[in-house]
Amino acid sequence: MKQTEDTQVVVLMGGLGKRLNKKLPKAMVDVCGKPFFNYQLNLMKQAGFKNFLFCVGYKAEVIKNYFKDGKEFGVSITYSLDNALGTAGALKNAYEYLDEDFMLIYGDSFMDVNYSEIITAYYKLKIKAMIAVIKNENLYDKSNVILRDGGIINYIKNSPVLKMNYVDYGIAMLNRCLLDNLLEDTFINLSDCYSSWSNQKLMWAHKVYNRFYEIGTKESLQEFKEYIIDNMEVFNGRTKNN
Repeated sequence: MKQTEDTQVVVLMGGLGKRLNKKLPKAMVDVCGKPFFNYQLNLMKQAGFKNFLFCVGYKAEVIKNYFKDGKEFGVSITYSLDNALGTAGALKNAYEYLDEDFMLIYGDSFMDVNYSEIITAYYKLKIKAMIAVIKNENLYDKSNVILRDGGIINYIKNSPVLKMNYVDYGIAMLNRCLLDNLLEDTFINLSDCYSSWSNQKLMWAHKVYNRFYEIGTKESLQEFKEYIIDNMEVFNGRTKNN
């Protein structure tokens, strides 16, 4: 059974952070003296992940100049330009770099969960697509998932319905073959793919229980900063230069 050290992590890092009024990629926004994604990368290193692919876009050189090839963090990092093709378009553009099965996360989210459990569930089910979900009741974001029997889901991003009480957590396990029919050099968002795959009963869910943090707004960025300050002793061993 594959585990974290065998699993490629693909990170979507093309976000501009317009609502933050920052002139940096969201992944590089300062949090207590470190770029935001520094915390997530080191968390995943502690979990055993070694192989990362960063899909970069806006001010990609800022990300590359800081993280480089990953050696300073004890991991390996390669890069693919997303060419402003949307989240799914970025994956299609990176197709040649993708492992057959890979984990997908976002560069503006912090998720402290049992990653080995997610990977084990994915391979045990012998499926092609699985996302982590958390019971949400519109608390952290607008709920966009209905769980069905056996873990198959209905995923609707932009037209939520009352039955939805779970939300996409921001972690997915995907098989590269799902991208085969996507058009090249075309803007495509993963939310549309997720909806399509769920309609085809290809998308499964794995429940997690620790809340996530994202930095899409000034308010959520401040909330994450407070979380780091409250847990600074825990994170002192996880960040660059420590």
